[in-house]
Amino acid sequence: MGMFDYVNLRIRCPICKSFIDGFQTKDSHCIMNIVEVEEINNFYAHCSKCHSWIEFNRKKEQSARFLEFDKLERDFDIVVKEEKMRDNKKEMWQ
Repeated sequence: MGMFDYVNLRIRCPICKSFIDGFQTKDSHCIMNIVEVEEINNFYAHCSKCHSWIEFNRKKEQSARFLEFDKLERDFDIVVKEEKMRDNKKEMWQ
């Protein structure tokens, strides 16, 4: 199992709207610390309700600076992969 740090962030899932607060990153020291969003460029979580994968990647033109949480879309590219069942197999769909 790889090490990571937790991200101090709680937002609603873009798919099911339940709260997600288990974001992780490997952009820091990876010693299970809690880091702030403005300190990192990539973080991700798995929604426990709808099983979607939510990932944020800082846009190249944005520097690490103070980030207002309601402006995540402005500073980050967001990847959402919704988990669906097909032929009794779990698959990740974009």
